[in-house]
Amino acid sequence: MLFYIPTKNGIDIISGGSFFDETKSLSSGIVNNVKDFSEFLEDKIYDMMESIEEKKIPEDVYFNISGENIVGKTDFLRYKRSKPNLKIEQEEIFDVVSKSSKKALSDFSRSDFMNSKSASFDIINSSIVQTEIDGYEIKNPIGFQGEDLKIGVFNIFAPIVQLSSIHNISELIGLKSFNIFVATYSIYETFSEDGFDGFIFFVEENLTSFCFVKNNTILEIKSFSVGWDIFLEQNYKKENDNVWIASFEVAIEDMFLKNIQLKKKGFKIYISNPDVKNFVKMFSKFEKTDVKKIDFLDLDSIKKFNFFKKEQILKEMTSSICCAISSLNIQDSL
Repeated sequence: MLFYIPTKNGIDIISGGSFFDETKSLSSGIVNNVKDFSEFLEDKIYDMMESIEEKKIPEDVYFNISGENIVGKTDFLRYKRSKPNLKIEQEEIFDVVSKSSKKALSDFSRSDFMNSKSASFDIINSSIVQTEIDGYEIKNPIGFQGEDLKIGVFNIFAPIVQLSSIHNISELIGLKSFNIFVATYSIYETFSEDGFDGFIFFVEENLTSFCFVKNNTILEIKSFSVGWDIFLEQNYKKENDNVWIASFEVAIEDMFLKNIQLKKKGFKIYISNPDVKNFVKMFSKFEKTDVKKIDFLDLDSIKKFNFFKKEQILKEMTSSICCAISSLNIQDSL
């Protein structure tokens, strides 16, 4: 849990800490006992507020969600503008993104992934990750003119039951609004580099999430339920390397890059346990591999992360205290 204050330059972290779910209400990323978990969370918020000079209850909350059912995918939409001499305005882009996301949700509902699930899904985040006007790549299309517009919209899907439990928790705690972020996407936004082709992994105790990136554009996010716990000294067997790789290959089998050669792709690996030497050793056989620890409670590190959409934070600039709640496996404390 992190407490922060929005500032003009981003965020100012004022307190943080980690704790175990004593109510045992979390299962596969879903809160199965909203009442008990809300009371537990509220107690922890008040406990941590004691360390903050300004005794003010947070007004907003950001929840990180994770799990095998969190899926992200980029869809590309191309259309010809009827009036190419008119400058592109924000309303036009919003309209395009809205239509693209509705179509993406409809397509996702009919996908092979959904055929194996009984849950209903919804979109929790839509972001523009690529824009081209008349064949030229543009960072921000607002104000440009042109006829042929191509936009890549990245959508993140999550089970409605998971989203509704988070909404109920924020209401019971008394926070006026709640927002959701996915750590894997935040890691991509923070650490992806121009021209990067390959995979960015976020490895937790019993879950690995990854995104596939092509020329610095995110195309997919997926997860599988194998994490760094099988690489601990007391759990490690040589065949565990193959278990992890096999799980990864199964996770990407329905991607259009089904037949990729893993050793020729770049890997950026961020791991919440820096002491799992066996995991790092496994990736030494691959080229272009960069393995780093993520310390989510290190103040210098956390300020680099795009956990929260900057436009959301800066939209209504106030001095209110906000709270970020995450299920991440945090190793250190402040």
